[in-house]
This record gives sequence, structure tokens and C-alpha cells, in this order.
Amino acid sequence: MIIDEWLSSKLDDKQVAFMFELIELRYQNGSIIFCIQFAPSQWLDRLCEGPQAGAITDRIVHDSAFFNSGELNMREILGTIFSYTKDPA
Repeated sequence: MIIDEWLSSKLDDKQVAFMFELIELRYQNGSIIFCIQFAPSQWLDRLCEGPQAGAITDRIVHDSAFFNSGELNMREILGTIFSYTKDPA
């Protein structure tokens, strides 16, 4: 499972509960790739800092590999490589 733009906006309690259940189902049973622009230290604030938020963060952080692309913006790079012109017709 791939979750793109993870925590690009803050989650409400209902969304946090859903994510907790989803991650709990996948925990140690399957992989999840999170694409995110925030450091793990910023996740709790975006998850409303409740008890489920802590459980979500623990399950992700303690059994993960992190790859930091730094300031690299792949949309910008690939956009110039694969740019196209629109057909005016």
C-alpha cells in the first residue's frame, strides 16, 4: 500500500481512527509506503495528538526505513524531462 501526501493536511478524529485501524491491520502483515514532507517529530501535531495518534506514530516509526530526498523535487525534475506541448486543435 502506498499513501501519498501523508499528513499534507491535519486529520480530524474520525480520520485518525480510520488510519489507526488501517495501520493496525497492516502492521507486521504488509508494507506501507508513506510519502510525506514532514519529519516524524511533526506527525503528532498533524494527527491531533490523541492516544491513537501516538499508536499510529509508534507503529510507523519503530519498524520503518526512512529515505530522505532532501530538497529534491521530482515533479520539477521529471516535468522538464517529460514536458509536452498541447495539441492546439
